[in-house]
Amino acid sequence: MVANQGKITTMGGTTGLVDQTDKMHTGILKALEAYSKEDICIGHAGFTITGTGTYTQYNLAQPIHFTTKGQYKKHTSDISITYDTTVTDAKPTAGQTQHPNYTRYDLISITNADTPTLVITLGTLSGANGLVPDLPTGNIPIALIEVTAGTDPNKINYNFQLYTLDKQTNSLSIGYSSGGFYTEVSSITGTSDGLFISGIADHTSSLAGADKVLIQDADASNVMKTVTAQSIANLSTGDITSVVAGSALTGGGTTGDVTLNVGVDDSTIEINSDALRLKDSGITVGKMAANSVDSDQYVDGSVDNIHLATGIDAVKIADGTVTNEEFQRINTLTSNAQTQLNTKLQVGQFSMWIPAEAISPQSVNPCGSLTTTANANATQPDFRTLAFDAGTDEFAQFSIAMPKMWNEGAVLFTFYWTHVGSAGNDVIWTIAGTSVSNDEAIGGVIFGTAVNYQDTALDAKDLHIVSSDTTLTIAGSPAVGDVCFFQISRDANNGNDDFASDALLIGVKMKYTVDGLNDE
Repeated sequence: MVANQGKITTMGGTTGLVDQTDKMHTGILKALEAYSKEDICIGHAGFTITGTGTYTQYNLAQPIHFTTKGQYKKHTSDISITYDTTVTDAKPTAGQTQHPNYTRYDLISITNADTPTLVITLGTLSGANGLVPDLPTGNIPIALIEVTAGTDPNKINYNFQLYTLDKQTNSLSIGYSSGGFYTEVSSITGTSDGLFISGIADHTSSLAGADKVLIQDADASNVMKTVTAQSIANLSTGDITSVVAGSALTGGGTTGDVTLNVGVDDSTIEINSDALRLKDSGITVGKMAANSVDSDQYVDGSVDNIHLATGIDAVKIADGTVTNEEFQRINTLTSNAQTQLNTKLQVGQFSMWIPAEAISPQSVNPCGSLTTTANANATQPDFRTLAFDAGTDEFAQFSIAMPKMWNEGAVLFTFYWTHVGSAGNDVIWTIAGTSVSNDEAIGGVIFGTAVNYQDTALDAKDLHIVSSDTTLTIAGSPAVGDVCFFQISRDANNGNDDFASDALLIGVKMKYTVDGLNDE
């Protein structure tokens, strides 16, 4: 089986015809006849012969490019065809694709529809000689198959001749006769960037208003329209059809020069020498904020520097040398005030301490009650804790009405704890959270996924601090104004929790992110 696309060869050959040796079959002539009518397959992704388990199948892979009567078409789906139970002299048995004794030549073509189909045209026999059939009217030749003699209905190793040009580019040359020879003056070519036309002459000097220009329709890219040169020129010229004056403006017009008049009250602003300016008495104390600098202070320079922006003094006000940058500053600030405010009031993370006193044993599997553990003498701090058993999972809970400036995102926790046992081995703390909104049933929510904190026991009564980079996602889709409930436990049943004594919880610290500066 030979893929000889784009070549004229003997059946199954890979090189061109050899004079006085090879004989050209009529399939080539019939394909050339179709080409002369511009019924041509100019490219595809491959022609194959496969076995379907019943009959031989021919396959044409997409994209399939072809022309019918010169009109280009493209099909983007694979198409296939198999032999059926047709019986002819050249295919005498319904259940076979071959003639048992003679070679047959079958023509494979596609219809010229927008959605083409593959067609098998069975060859005929003249005695023992196979003949190439005629191409169905309007069809486009794809291949000629040499169906050798035999009784295998599912054979796939047939030789074939492809009738595909393998054409990948196209252009249109436009020329004229010059001295009896063709002379090209322009060409139309295409690339991935679009259509290109060469050799367009400049006729600006002889352009007439009635001359026409091709333009593309904005709503249909395949539609071209013509407009006159004069209509294009009119787009940039012509009379104004309407002028609408805004506040403090009057006048206008629809033709020629248009004049707009500025209204002035002649008390604060005046027109002098065709220019707008402030009148000498235009700014009064009444036009300034209460308790502000009065007109006397502007005149006598008694405004002191402490009431001015850094870098601005009374001398600069008098001589008009205050810069725009200095106007943006206030006293003691050395750069733009807003920049410094943003630096000092960073939007970021805040923390909140929740002591054991604010945490309650859970009602179902509670930890120990709040207990005070005394130190050696009155000059040392006592610590109040909740005890969590070493052998049973025990729980405690607390709730927080979160600040409005919280961004309703994930939070981080740090556990503070101690013990009165022996050092060594680990404790596993866990915490989970959920949120409840206004008019939502508290009993209808559940805690989200817990985060674990593993810490090794140090000496008795030492402060233990353990945190995690894993953020805690609070269940219930938190919103502004929600109350968040949290549940703490010691995961005593976890194989990694092997500390034999009670773990005493002192409290937890929650770190949360804010996206506002306050709770207003």
